[in-house]
Amino acid sequence: MIDNSFLPKSLKKATVNDIEKVVYIICKAFDNDPVFNWIVKQDNRRGARAEKLVTISFDLIIPFEEIYLSEKDNGAAVWVPPDNHKLSINQTLKVLKMFISVAGFGRLLEMMKFFNYMQSQHPKSPFFHLLYLGVLPEAQGQGVGTSLLKPILKYCDEKGFTAYLENSNEKNLPFYQKNRFVTFNEWKINNKGPRIWFMERKPQGKSICRIV
Repeated sequence: MIDNSFLPKSLKKATVNDIEKVVYIICKAFDNDPVFNWIVKQDNRRGARAEKLVTISFDLIIPFEEIYLSEKDNGAAVWVPPDNHKLSINQTLKVLKMFISVAGFGRLLEMMKFFNYMQSQHPKSPFFHLLYLGVLPEAQGQGVGTSLLKPILKYCDEKGFTAYLENSNEKNLPFYQKNRFVTFNEWKINNKGPRIWFMERKPQGKSICRIV
């Protein structure tokens, strides 16, 4: 758990009581995301399937207490801290059940291959994984996303950790590059599937994320 002294007044850590709110923010922010929509079966239950995808992700993350909300509840960041990236057998089974629910049983093998490849890209050094960064559409372009990144990036700089993410929307590349993330792999899921940019940010010698 990260010391709350790294948090500016404009952010707060989400609690179990905030999860429904965070799920809503992420689902709205990722509504047009290429990979998100590639995973979620596009039928009349698409909305419920998307909520399940995010909710089950949170079930695995909540114990780490690294879910952040913006002051106005219009953005959220979900991080997995170092030493918590390897799933237990029970957690892996939960992920497989989740893929069946959101993508359909017929795509389970495809989802397993996807999941295994994603896991294979994790940095070798201790890292913080940005699982989700979402801002409501009406609040985008106002600096909310940057403010949500700052505390953990500052922490990574001071403690010597790598920050890592998978970006599935090409238009977001300049935003992450501005925050000193570098693409180390670009992968097209399959012939018809979307692309993913695997990005990492090495700890900076001098923090670029001064919080006031």
